[in-house]
Amino acid sequence: MIAENRWQHYNFETTIREILTNVHYTNPEHHFGRPFLTAYQVAIAFAEKAPEVVAELDIEIGGKGIGKHTSLAQYIAQRYRRRSRTEASPISRAPSFPTTT
Repeated sequence: MIAENRWQHYNFETTIREILTNVHYTNPEHHFGRPFLTAYQVAIAFAEKAPEVVAELDIEIGGKGIGKHTSLAQYIAQRYRRRSRTEASPISRAPSFPTTT
């Protein structure tokens, strides 16, 4: 399955937006503002929320030492980077994913 079709077929966008919307943080008035999540943190949350998708894709979450050049974290980061070039999104151009309110 082509990467963009996979993104749509498995509803990555919707699931990631749900993850970012539901991030709990204890101090919303903190001077740094909303927290950010790395692609790796988003991948972990995605795997927890949609384990059947990760199993069907047969892809590891990622991290140092997995011995592969592809991972769920890399896939998520690459998709958002490519989409940010063509679409306006509140989570598109940050080096990590800002949570949404």
